[in-house]
Amino acid sequence: MSKDKYSELYMPSSRKDDVLFVLKVPPPFGGGEIEHQIIYDKLKNDHAFLLYSRKSHTKAKQGRVLMSNFVYGLLLILRVWGTCIIRRPRVVFIWLPKDYAAFVRTMMLIAGLRLFRIKVIGDLHGMGFSFLQRRSRKWYYKRFINLFTTIRVLSPRIGERICDSGFRHKIVSIENGIVVPNFPKNKKVSFQQPIRLLYLGAISEPKGFFRVLQLVRDLSRANVRFMLYVVGEWVSGQFRHEAFDYISEHRLSSYIQFLGVKLNDEKWRILWHSHLLLHFTSWDGQPLTIIEAMAAGVPAISTPVGAIPDMIEHNVDGFLIDRVDQSIHIIIELLANRLDYEAISSSARDKFERRFTVDRYIADITKIVTMEKNATGHSVSKNR
Repeated sequence: MSKDKYSELYMPSSRKDDVLFVLKVPPPFGGGEIEHQIIYDKLKNDHAFLLYSRKSHTKAKQGRVLMSNFVYGLLLILRVWGTCIIRRPRVVFIWLPKDYAAFVRTMMLIAGLRLFRIKVIGDLHGMGFSFLQRRSRKWYYKRFINLFTTIRVLSPRIGERICDSGFRHKIVSIENGIVVPNFPKNKKVSFQQPIRLLYLGAISEPKGFFRVLQLVRDLSRANVRFMLYVVGEWVSGQFRHEAFDYISEHRLSSYIQFLGVKLNDEKWRILWHSHLLLHFTSWDGQPLTIIEAMAAGVPAISTPVGAIPDMIEHNVDGFLIDRVDQSIHIIIELLANRLDYEAISSSARDKFERRFTVDRYIADITKIVTMEKNATGHSVSKNR
């Protein structure tokens, strides 16, 4: 527990502030944590912040009934309650957990805030709640989700799912935004062998890593010259063991380089020199990895889950697939110049500039907290 920084309070001045941001920041370096760090960096002089980070926390520990998670949750509730009693903000902006144990904890916290008539914006980084398949948990969700006055989602598609699940108040769709280096305006790269494929993010089965290995196997059998670069950390030792068994069984080790976690300039350098990003996930929101790839002019081949179909236009700025064999077809078409790689790469960068810049993201976050602060009561709004 000593490794975890449970909370730090930042106030721009001694004045009373109408908005309190309660944010998770890195580590760990998940998409939600990275986006919250951006909010803090850009708005720290304008609002009050409670920041939480957990250096020792991993995906494997997320949502599990552990003493460390219990202590973390208890301290979170007490600290937020105490801060709100003293500061009396009108609005609290807080992350909305997707796993059940953390969701229950957050609902207890929000119930206390509502007693003080504090409006609460929930920030949902994901495509929904995985625990809703169980009837008892779905009942709890429907009973308490409307404690939030507003929920921020990643796309209208996800907003519709939340409405259908029983949420009756405001839903606002705000796309993620990221800080990027100053890339050259024109990326002159031809799609030719050896192809540089990239997997970026948590290495797990739900994120589609086994399907990526199947693609590696099939490309090797098709005598395509390529290399897969894997950037990220393993979610569990067991999955790592299973993946390496598969690699050994199919003799794939010469086609794969595991680079570990890379941040900042190292990560961007790898992205810039890649041809394609592989993102075969089965459960996701609006992946920062795809946004980062777009910024670097790297088209993504991805499964159409969460907000991804709203991000990628097939064969225009990336590719959407349902099966691994479709990826092979795309790569063969690119190699044969029947698909214009340079045009697709350029379109991906253009889409980033239109939709996923950090300035647009921060402007939209500022708008939602201002809207909630000035609202006179509950109302239902359509996804934008």
